[in-house]
Amino acid sequence: MKSLVISGVRQQQCSYALILKRYSKCDMSDHFRNTIANYEGAGIANSKKTTEKVGPVKVHSDYDGKVPLIAGLFAECSKRFEKAQVEQFAELSEDYNPLHLDDEFAKTTRFGRTIVHGYLFSSLFSGLIGGTLPGSGSIYMGSTTSYKLPCYVGDLVRARVEITSIDEKRKIVKLSTRAYNEQGKLLVDGESTIMVPASKITGTTGLTQSKL
Repeated sequence: MKSLVISGVRQQQCSYALILKRYSKCDMSDHFRNTIANYEGAGIANSKKTTEKVGPVKVHSDYDGKVPLIAGLFAECSKRFEKAQVEQFAELSEDYNPLHLDDEFAKTTRFGRTIVHGYLFSSLFSGLIGGTLPGSGSIYMGSTTSYKLPCYVGDLVRARVEITSIDEKRKIVKLSTRAYNEQGKLLVDGESTIMVPASKITGTTGLTQSKL
């Protein structure tokens, strides 16, 4: 089932969640950050998964630009990464590391089974930033990424981007980028620096997203 959350009201429409509220902090505690020692042989590979299938990121049709984009505004989406998608990414990127593709090989590693390419599941950030927040016309200027835990093939990933600062003069927006697994544990933590069109800058309130 696909779902949409707007200001705390859930509607069964799409897998995209845009929170139109002024939050100053991410609602997920950073205590889930772990080092490799936390998952080596810890049985995470055998953790219980939900059966919910979540589709690709959708642009929210009700986001009409009336809500100013300010620090604290965030958007998130969820997606399950299956074997076929991992294989497609391997072909596109030419990254055929058997840790991502070979079940038997993966069993001999610390992970216990195949894991998703880091760049594949973190690509959800690109979809959120380019398609929704700040949205169309946004250009990546740079990013930092720190992977905390593996994403296993078949896992559901929840990606979240949140505006942390807006430079109106330079037309630069910075966003935190985080992704979590089904257990709510932090998989990746980072920051993206985005240049936005001049038309999106409106006075002292920051950005206003034009109708998508």
